[in-house]
Amino acid sequence: MRERAFGSLKYEHLYRMEIQTLPNLHREAEAYRQIFNHTRPHEALGLHRPIEVHRNPSLKPQPKITETQPSAEES
Repeated sequence: MRERAFGSLKYEHLYRMEIQTLPNLHREAEAYRQIFNHTRPHEALGLHRPIEVHRNPSLKPQPKITETQPSAEES
């Protein structure tokens, strides 16, 4: 998940602008983190925002459990 967040930060935000100083880079990264966690819905979280799931864990989608059928060899 972390690699995906860094990829989103780079491709959706930082690569679209010219940042000249380290303080500006820090400011832009923090601005995107706020958007990423508080504004942007995430498909992996059932289109909820991370802050919503953090505050209410029952919103986190549960993995689907499927029963596997025994193979012909196991029967």
